[in-house]
Amino acid sequence: LTGESALQALVSRRTDPDRILKWPGMANFSELLQRHRLGSPELANQLAKALGDQPTVLKNVRPVHLAVLLQQPWALHLLHDAGHIDLATAPPCQEHCLADAGLPEDSPLAYQALDLVTLAVRTGGLKVLEAILDKRLGLNVNHEAELVPDFSPPFFPRRETQLAPTWAWRRLSALELALLHRRVDAAVLLVRLGANLIHTVDHVAVEPPTHYSVTDMCFRGLTPLHLCALLDLPAAAAALLNEGCQDKGHVVPDEFLRAQRQQMLSAMCIQGWATVEGDSQKEEEHWLWRDLQPLHLAILHKHYDLAALLVDLSSPETLAKLCICKGVADDSQRSFSALLLAFEHDQKELHRKIAKRAKI
Repeated sequence: LTGESALQALVSRRTDPDRILKWPGMANFSELLQRHRLGSPELANQLAKALGDQPTVLKNVRPVHLAVLLQQPWALHLLHDAGHIDLATAPPCQEHCLADAGLPEDSPLAYQALDLVTLAVRTGGLKVLEAILDKRLGLNVNHEAELVPDFSPPFFPRRETQLAPTWAWRRLSALELALLHRRVDAAVLLVRLGANLIHTVDHVAVEPPTHYSVTDMCFRGLTPLHLCALLDLPAAAAALLNEGCQDKGHVVPDEFLRAQRQQMLSAMCIQGWATVEGDSQKEEEHWLWRDLQPLHLAILHKHYDLAALLVDLSSPETLAKLCICKGVADDSQRSFSALLLAFEHDQKELHRKIAKRAKI
């Protein structure tokens, strides 16, 4: 991948463009980049930050994945146009935990599969991401991973005592992955290329929870805006809401290609004892909170500046909707509005803002 002529020569010699390469590790890869001038120092630093700071390693890396890592869309198009690789069906590379978690190699919780789209989101360049999602190549911006371990920085930090992920994701797509890695620029581009603003994912415990710190982060039905509220991403929340359609009535059916802002702001999720094994028994799972909107979630997690941003864009009808809390000891239920949650958290300024916006 030192240049177009070099790649064309390999293709002409019928070199296998789909062979698996041994990943040298991030430190050695950065050295190769500099020695062979495959990328700028900025690219080396970007890849080191994206891959080197995580307690994970890439496996099953192929030439197409190298083209993504090195941000060389011309290489992807050359391989595709020559008929050697169908980018839409190219096998993914895999991100594995560095520590031995004792899981079988083929377990869905042993690694996260990264196709070309998610690899581009995970590691960098908007140009290569836009090139990959060219309609002619047939890749799906809304492709879902049915079950993957949570290797994201907020939930799987570099820690010697953490040998395996505590949580896993159901139906994770590229948009959620961009938010988990704080790639606001990639998230906006994905939405403009067709990513679903109200797509939902489940964040579930790998093992049955034994501590409240695990169940505090177990949810079903999280939208991208819920993720922003959960992880305190105000810039991402503002960007996503800006990409949503204005709150106007439909003139013709299916007029709006994207979700409307109030749809995003009023979407609801459930917090509870959600586990990987409980997926087939969702209705029987014990829940702690239900009907949680992004605003409710932001207040509960004490992200008050982000909550204020959501209030400014919410309609009175959205602000009037209630979430419900269930008592652990006696299964009693209590409903809360955003106004009452702000009062319970002693947030006087936020309480006044909600009351004014809701016209109470």
